[in-house]
Parts: sequence; C-alpha cells; structure tokens
Amino acid sequence: MPRFPLIVAMATNCLCVPADGETVTRSVVVRHADLDLAQARDIARLDARIARAADEACGTPSPTDLSATNAQPRCVRGAIAVVRARRDQAVAVARQPSAAR
Repeated sequence: MPRFPLIVAMATNCLCVPADGETVTRSVVVRHADLDLAQARDIARLDARIARAADEACGTPSPTDLSATNAQPRCVRGAIAVVRARRDQAVAVARQPSAAR
C-alpha cells in the first residue's frame, strides 16, 4: 500500500527550560510507515507512539524540582498538540480511496 509522502516521520517537540534558564527544543521521531492508518487499531498504535515520544521529549524531572514536575504534564500535552494536525492529515490520507493517493 502506498504511503502518503508528505509525512515520512512525525516529530514531537518540547520546549524544555533547564536550570540555567536556556530554552532547549528536543525532537523525537515517530515512525509510522509500518502502520495502516485506515485501521482504528493502527491509529491507536500511532497515538501511543506519539504519547511515548512526547513523554521522552519532555523528559523526567527530578522529584525534588517541583516546578519541573508540575510543568512536565503540560509539556507532554503541548508536544502532542504540536503533531496533532500532521497526525490527522496522515489518517485522512490513509482513509482516502487508493486512486486519490
């Protein structure tokens, strides 16, 4: 089955602020060429991969850093939101009849 060429990989991005105050952007590639995004089970797999990548990009804060601990869930939600449009577009293209791809 042909794959939509626009989206080879999705990346979750996270703006992280380490102790020195410098903003760092981290990206994690989320591959989906092995998934059939016309199938609900594979869409769920993609969503799980995106969530894991967002969690990885945002990192695990030190338990003693309450500010970072409180910001981590917000970072994950933001990272997932960054790729939502590309994820939705990939699913929409996968659901089109094969002649349209």
